Amino acid sequence: MASFGITPPEPGCSATQESANGHLLNKPLQRALSELARSDYRPNKNLVPAVLGELYKEYKHLEQLQKSTQEGVEVRQKETPPRQSVRPPNHGSARDRINVLRKNIRKEQDAWWYLVLDMNLLEQ
Repeated sequence: MASFGITPPEPGCSATQESANGHLLNKPLQRALSELARSDYRPNKNLVPAVLGELYKEYKHLEQLQKSTQEGVEVRQKETPPRQSVRPPNHGSARDRINVLRKNIRKEQDAWWYLVLDMNLLEQ
C-alpha cells in the first residue's frame, strides 16, 4: 500500500461495540483496500505481466495473455440481455441475522479471506 501512497490502517481495530449493532466490520481496512483498488490502474490486479512472462514463457499465446492482463478483455454479445424491470426482494433472514453476518464477515476479513471494499468501486 505504501508504494501507492496509501497509509495502512492501524492494527487492533475494534471488532465489537457496546450498542444494539454488536459486531463491526474493519472499516479502516476497508477504506485502505478500497483506495488501493482505486489507485491501481490494472484491470486484472492479480495478474502481473512480468510474473506471467516468467511462468508461461513457453506458452504460445503469452503475448495475448499479457495484453489482456494489461488492457482487459472486451466481451461482445450477440444481443443485449433483457433489462431487469423488477428487483427481486432480499430474503428476510439476512435482516434478522445482521449481527451474526457482521461477526462472521469480520472474522474472515481479519483472517484476510474476505476483502470488504467500498460499494462505489462497482461504478468504476
